[in-house]
Amino acid sequence: MNEPRHYARFLVLATALLCALVLPGIAQAEPVMVNATVTMNGSLFRYNYSITNNTPLDISAITISVLSGSNAVQNLLAPSGFNIFFDSGLGLVDFVENTQTFTAGTTVSGFRFDSLFAPNPTSFTALALDANGNPVIFGGTTLAPAAAAPIPEPSTLLLALTSGGMYFANHRWRGRRSSKQGD
Repeated sequence: MNEPRHYARFLVLATALLCALVLPGIAQAEPVMVNATVTMNGSLFRYNYSITNNTPLDISAITISVLSGSNAVQNLLAPSGFNIFFDSGLGLVDFVENTQTFTAGTTVSGFRFDSLFAPNPTSFTALALDANGNPVIFGGTTLAPAAAAPIPEPSTLLLALTSGGMYFANHRWRGRRSSKQGD
């Protein structure tokens, strides 16, 4: 096969693969989004949340994982018709319906709390009930005062670089060796 035709087929295949991977993610919205805005309030971090419900179900509760401890979360505030709770032992903040609901297709904002701890990515779960009363759980990530992801040890990076360097050196040495044998 000639080189230009082979190159053109490769480009078409690579483009099709890229489209297959990227386009479905663009066209699909997250079922439930918990958007956090973090500002400074004196010496505390102020976390403001808005919840967007893109599901066909009404959501009953949103639970966010945070740091545990009695002072991890302070000054909890919820919009009218909702409650907010903090379980200091488990490290969970709950946004719960009271007289209002997280209605399907709406965004509710006004959930707020303060913390001494900086934001990090953390998980959340959203609980809804289907027409039969069965629980349906949605999940995702948001920002909250959570434990930071572990930082890799310097030796881990050194080992990775060393093993990669040895692989390429071995590959190069074999290439030179085979070219000398062919002479």
